[in-house]
Amino acid sequence: MPDIENDDERLLPSRHVRAIITSQGGAILDLRPRRGRWYTLTSTACFWWQCIQDGRTTGEASRAVAGKYEIPAQQAAADLAPFQAEMLRKRLLMPASRRRTARQRH
Repeated sequence: MPDIENDDERLLPSRHVRAIITSQGGAILDLRPRRGRWYTLTSTACFWWQCIQDGRTTGEASRAVAGKYEIPAQQAAADLAPFQAEMLRKRLLMPASRRRTARQRH
């Protein structure tokens, strides 16, 4: 589970992910061979994903969600933590520092 106290982490969508984001909801597609899966996203998850994709830290994204939906920032972070953990576990998102390191090796 991501540490909601460490909210300065930058995540990036993995290279094999394509996202369709709308205000109503959306989907992400895992393009890896033999995995090709669609994942549907709620409008809240789409908003958070767009914030992450735009370069915000996890904390900034959670606070943006909190502001949009008028809930406490800690609640937004806690509610989004399982989604964030799943996206990291499935390697649909990765820490920005790790992606840069992988890019430098190529």
